[in-house]
Amino acid sequence: MIYLIPEKIDLDQLASSLPKKGRNDKDKIALLLHLVSEVPVYNRDALINGFTILNAKLLQKIVRKYNYYLTHLIEHGILICDNYYISKSNAILEKDIKAKSKGYKFHPNINSYLISYTPSKWIGLNRNQPKEYESLFKWFNKNLTIDIKQANEELNSISKPNSFLSLRPIYFTIAQIQTNNYHFFNDNLSGRLHTSLTVLKRECRKCIKYDGKTLVEIDIVSSQPFFSLSLFNHILFNKEIKNILLIQSYMVGGWDDVIKYKELICT
Repeated sequence: MIYLIPEKIDLDQLASSLPKKGRNDKDKIALLLHLVSEVPVYNRDALINGFTILNAKLLQKIVRKYNYYLTHLIEHGILICDNYYISKSNAILEKDIKAKSKGYKFHPNINSYLISYTPSKWIGLNRNQPKEYESLFKWFNKNLTIDIKQANEELNSISKPNSFLSLRPIYFTIAQIQTNNYHFFNDNLSGRLHTSLTVLKRECRKCIKYDGKTLVEIDIVSSQPFFSLSLFNHILFNKEIKNILLIQSYMVGGWDDVIKYKELICT
C-alpha cells in the first residue's frame, strides 16, 4: 500500500523537526497528509468549504497522537485548520445540528500534484473491496494506465480560479490510477458501486488506456431494463449449458459479467 502526498512536501525535514521523536514519525505524517486528500473521495460530505473533515475517533485508532502531528503540520505552514467542531453532546441538545470534527486543508502554497510514498510500516484504513463485485476488479490491474500529464492539463483547463481545493479528490484519483492503487466503494444512499474510473471527470476519461489501447465510454439510457433482459434467457439458468459457454468465452469475457449481474439482482 502507498500514501499519496503533495510533491512539494519534505517529509524528512518535517519528521526531523518534531520536538519529540517517536516511532514511524515520517509514516504517520504521510498518512495524515494522505487522508486530507483521500477522505473526500470516499465521502463527498466530508469536504466542506475546501476543508476535509477528519473524524477524531477514527484518527485516534490509527494515529494515537494525531493532534500532535497535525499541530506540527499547521505550525510549519503545511495545513490549515478550520478550528471548528461540534461535540455529540451539543449536537443532541440542538435540533438539526450534527456532530462535526475539525476540518483541514493544505496551505495554498502546497497546492501541488500528488506523488506516491511507500511507508516502512502500513498504518491506516483498510478499504475492503465489496466481495459481490469481484468479477469486475480483475480489470483494474497494471494494464490500466493514465496519461497523468494530459489528465492534469484537462483538469486545469476546466478549473475555475481558486478551485484546486474542490478538485483535489479528482487529482487524488488520477494519482491513484497512475500508481495502480484503485479504490472501490458502495454508496450507502443509492447502492451504486464507485470506482477510480466512475469518479473521474468526463474530460479526464479520454486519458485512460487499457493494454495500450484507447477506451471508449458507452452510456446506456435506462440500463436496468436492458440488463434485466438476461433474466429471460433460459441458458443463464442452465448450469450445464452455462458452463460450456463460460469455457468457450473465457478468453473474451463472454457471459461472465452478465451471469454475475443476474446473481446479484436475484439475491
